[in-house]
Amino acid sequence: MTRPKRIDLSFSLYHILSRTNSGDTAFQDNKDRSKFLEYVSRYTQLFDYRIHAWCLMSTHFHLFLESDQVPQLSEFMRRLLTAYTVYYNRRHRRHGHLFQGRFKSYIVDKSDYFLSLSRYIHLNPRETERPQDPFRYQGSSLRYYIKGGEPNFLHT
Repeated sequence: MTRPKRIDLSFSLYHILSRTNSGDTAFQDNKDRSKFLEYVSRYTQLFDYRIHAWCLMSTHFHLFLESDQVPQLSEFMRRLLTAYTVYYNRRHRRHGHLFQGRFKSYIVDKSDYFLSLSRYIHLNPRETERPQDPFRYQGSSLRYYIKGGEPNFLHT
């Protein structure tokens, strides 16, 4: 049985989610998070996506992004996850897949769900085994909404 075709539409909002294999850690420190965001920046420019929010947890990540006229979500994510996995495996002397299966992508209704999803992503650090203060969490875009100084790929 084949898996369903991914919905990839122009000018649409997506909630992207991907988890690691068997609970492996994907972001061990700020250097890992910075490198992941460097790749996000590179591929959002290449594929003309806009990031509205992100949260990088130790075993998974959330991206809230918007496509432009020519959507290429699968290729964007393939390059992002491959580049980061190669970096991570070299740095941490491991091999194989870092993220499990297909990434999840959900289309978001601009009028009804935009603020709710942004809030959900930004408050994600509170929902872990060891809850963290979302306003101080370094792996989230929330601090840029509060203090400014956002990177060029984040659209606040």
